[in-house]
Amino acid sequence: MATDDPELENPPPGVVERPRAVLIEDDLSRKVSALIIADDSLYSDPSIEGESSIPHVESQAQALKHLSQNRFECCTCTERYRWDKITQLACGDYYCTPCLRRVILRAVTERDLTYLPPRCCRTSIPREIIETLLSAEEKSEFRLAELEKDTVDKTYCSGSQCGKFIPPSDIYAGEAKCYACGATTCSLCKNSSHQSDCPKDQALQATLELAVAQHWQRCYSCKALVEIKHGCNHITCRCGAEFCYLCGASWRTCRCQLFTEANLLRRAAQVVDRVAPAALHAQERQRQIARMQHNLRTAEECDHSGGYRNFEQIEGDREQPFRCDMCDAQHWLFILRCRRCHIDICVRCRHNRI
Repeated sequence: MATDDPELENPPPGVVERPRAVLIEDDLSRKVSALIIADDSLYSDPSIEGESSIPHVESQAQALKHLSQNRFECCTCTERYRWDKITQLACGDYYCTPCLRRVILRAVTERDLTYLPPRCCRTSIPREIIETLLSAEEKSEFRLAELEKDTVDKTYCSGSQCGKFIPPSDIYAGEAKCYACGATTCSLCKNSSHQSDCPKDQALQATLELAVAQHWQRCYSCKALVEIKHGCNHITCRCGAEFCYLCGASWRTCRCQLFTEANLLRRAAQVVDRVAPAALHAQERQRQIARMQHNLRTAEECDHSGGYRNFEQIEGDREQPFRCDMCDAQHWLFILRCRRCHIDICVRCRHNRI
């Protein structure tokens, strides 16, 4: 930026040039401090006569100047930002605006309704923050995702290239109209709309018969088929519905056992093999599996409470990636392992999913 002052254009020897961004921030701090001092009525107490408020105002100005110079670290990207570029949530974690927007819109962008409501450390993000950070279009998509999660009998567009959620308000007389692609879907059988009664879908029936033979379960809400090979019978579908894997009922409405012994045994073996040395003797391995099976059974349904102290951070050796048991994503640096149920989860799921 050119000026008429040669000393500004070419600083004299011995003068260290400071980055322009720092100069602007310092200037902003000085201006804000000066503004507060100039208007001491902002902090004066009319009930106290004869007492000057200038020292208090000056201290307020100094505090604000100090605040404007501080930098706060985003818990997601670890970059540092000024106070006006970062948000502190109720749990104490700081988020920069781009990272906080990603957390809020994760259910929309990743098509995973388990991220609703947007939260950090089990505390929901206030609605006013959500409304402030999203555009009009994003608010519409976010509200539609909330409606999708709250809808018990969901209908999705039957178009092979679409598959979008159709809200109940767009369903009339059993016919669901998709305004994204224009296709119509039968809200009963979830296939393409038809004039007569729902025809028998042979392909669907064959899939359901296979599901019965393989002991799969079907989500009562979105009708998706799920399979578990280890762990407990509590299923959380990507649509947000929670149900029992044994009977398919909504979670906590049945009396089924939390664990199937065969699945519990496989889970115990998985946990032991994850940390056991390669040369572990077979007999010792079986002993450790039996002990882990007992520990998992007595732990019942772990709610992962206790914050970070309930998790152990396992560092990676960069030879084999970790895999999050919740989102199935791979991570190379580290994973968080619950000290009680031994589930491995990434930081993102720890903050925004459990």
